[in-house]
Amino acid sequence: GALSAGANYNLTFVGANFTISPASSATTVASSMNPSTQGSNVTFTASVTPLAPAITTPTGNVQFYTNGVLLGDLVPLISGAASISAAALAPGSNTVTVAYAGDGNFDGSSNSLVQVVNVIAQTPSALGVAANGDGTITVTFQGTPGAKYLVQAVSDLGQSAGWESVSTNTAGPDGRWTFTESMAAHAQRYYRSATP
Repeated sequence: GALSAGANYNLTFVGANFTISPASSATTVASSMNPSTQGSNVTFTASVTPLAPAITTPTGNVQFYTNGVLLGDLVPLISGAASISAAALAPGSNTVTVAYAGDGNFDGSSNSLVQVVNVIAQTPSALGVAANGDGTITVTFQGTPGAKYLVQAVSDLGQSAGWESVSTNTAGPDGRWTFTESMAAHAQRYYRSATP
């Protein structure tokens, strides 16, 4: 409204709208050991920090995911950090993502890392050798599913230092893998498998 202050002038107040937007946050995730060994307990720690000009510490919860699947329940932030442990990660590369949903003062943010899980390779064994009828033979081996193994060959067992690596294989889901070789260059050949 207008305020009257005598006949010489009028004072007018104009209202204004103030919009307060949440500040931006940044989320990082760290691993307690990367790479890790299959079955070992790995702790993932999320840190949520304010981006300038904000200076207060974000509050609320974060959700962890492994390969897009929920990992546990929501974890509350304590002084901007939250941790979760996992021991059942699959062998190979796992994408671990942490998502911060935000709070009344901060917008959400997320980040991820690739956790590499190495398989503990058990001692392999040879299951058998088969002649394929076309001048080749196939040797079948057994070991730990998902583990890497070498196939080695030698023509004379008397030359124990003469083992040469002829193939690197990854054991299948059943723990087996095969190696096929032509016999044309080898009248006699011995095979074994070893861990790299």
